[in-house]
Amino acid sequence: MKPRARGARWRALLFALLLGCGPMYAPPPAEIQPSKTGMPNVAASTANESTAQLKGVDLWLYRTEPTAGVERKPTCWVHADAFTLESDNSWALDTAKAVIYAREANEPDIHIEARHGRFQESKMANLSDGVKAKVGDMRIEMADVQWLNDERILQTDRPASIVTDDMQLDVETLRLYPDKRQIIMTRVTGTVELEGSQL
Repeated sequence: MKPRARGARWRALLFALLLGCGPMYAPPPAEIQPSKTGMPNVAASTANESTAQLKGVDLWLYRTEPTAGVERKPTCWVHADAFTLESDNSWALDTAKAVIYAREANEPDIHIEARHGRFQESKMANLSDGVKAKVGDMRIEMADVQWLNDERILQTDRPASIVTDDMQLDVETLRLYPDKRQIIMTRVTGTVELEGSQL
């Protein structure tokens, strides 16, 4: 299915919800493989013993459901120019990029970039400060966003803007369910263009 058609399905779903109320960067290099343990892969890292800081780190989240002996596939990849391991075993991120992988091959991955964030192994990735996300031809900008791995939800409780070629929306909160191709928003304002007219 062509990318334009996939983007159209997302826009159609957004329009239905309103009535009821290409990637930003290259994907992970082929030579960097997901860690089988779920622990970080470190490329050209440097460590400071007093702060446990690493540079050039790739982190992965995996599906949690049983796979009947089949190797688990990653659900999310996060890269950061610098990480700091904190006392609760979470990772503080600087200059982060992430990809949330679609379950179906004909669906678009979600590409995200941000200045900062946090990562908790097997649980979630939180990106903040100048967050920009791309889903097909849909672009989303927000202050922060959280990926909940078990629930497979991308969410923010702070204002966000959503833009496509024929739509511009401002929302107060957002829940994106990639497997359902569904977005739930609150306090929506903006314009949607349909065949030359605007709503």
